[in-house]
Amino acid sequence: MVKMGTKREEASSGEEGFSKDYWASNYQDPESMDCIGNVKEHFAYLCSLFNLEMIEIRSMVDLGFGLGAMIKEGRKKFDLKKVCGVEPSPYAFEKMEVWKNKYGIKNLTLKNMGMTQWLEKTKGKYDLGLCNSVLQYLATKELEEAILLLSKRVKFLYLTVPTDLELDFQIRDHQFKDYYARRRTRAFYQKLLKKHFTFISNRLLESRYFFDEETTLFTNLLYRF
Repeated sequence: MVKMGTKREEASSGEEGFSKDYWASNYQDPESMDCIGNVKEHFAYLCSLFNLEMIEIRSMVDLGFGLGAMIKEGRKKFDLKKVCGVEPSPYAFEKMEVWKNKYGIKNLTLKNMGMTQWLEKTKGKYDLGLCNSVLQYLATKELEEAILLLSKRVKFLYLTVPTDLELDFQIRDHQFKDYYARRRTRAFYQKLLKKHFTFISNRLLESRYFFDEETTLFTNLLYRF
């Protein structure tokens, strides 16, 4: 589970990012969060999956990188020639920029902008896109535009987004209500995503812009839908 806001800020869209207070109050215990505390397990899974299919990942973009855990781990696990991080929140962006400069990382580009803005105003294609707990903060119109553009920029998308039921589970099991998240059903997300992506494994999607059943690099067609 990714713990998010307990009090709604003025920003109406995740494209605008969140304030320093948001990060301070909602990331008090980041090691307990999905894709932070268990980031090594996420990339162990991804590496095993791509290695099994003999697929080489040489470029990666993290859309909404937050504290940067997935960028840092991804650089360790893959032989990446090009990495990009996109984050609209100035506070989180600045912390990651300090880390980049401290270690003099040359192949990492950081952009302080929202995902939709990045998709519209920049160029470049990536083997792997990461999008962890971001889509629920976008307005529906933004989301529809972003998914189409995203399918033309990333070959594979590693995606997590909570449905309305999972947001309810957070309240029931963790006494936590995410006031920032927009409540959408599994059917809503699947209908939207399947226009532009094929589901090929747990959390992993394949762009329909780059691949179909004849050109896919994944060999088991049974698991495509």
